[in-house]
Amino acid sequence: MSKCQTCIHYRYSAGVAPSLAKILNKKLPSRATNYCDYAEISWQRNSAEVKKPRSIKCDYRMKEMYCDDCGKSIKNNSDVWMILSSKSYICKKCGKEKENNEQP
Repeated sequence: MSKCQTCIHYRYSAGVAPSLAKILNKKLPSRATNYCDYAEISWQRNSAEVKKPRSIKCDYRMKEMYCDDCGKSIKNNSDVWMILSSKSYICKKCGKEKENNEQP
């Protein structure tokens, strides 16, 4: 889990087909793109892992996020299993409990 995903400065945009962007009348990236508003930089995302470019200025500040399932708030980066949006995530505790409960 990259720290970027839990930072207030981080944004992510999934890739959108140019024809759809034209229909929506918005300038949207055609490839999955990460943004850092603090460093004023964007970079393409090639996998699920967020790899921030080296030597860019950073001011990491954790977002205020809550687990949709148990209501727990995020305390540090290791509490997060998966980011759903800028305000919600799946905590590791709930994710693991669900996996264990679903197994026969």
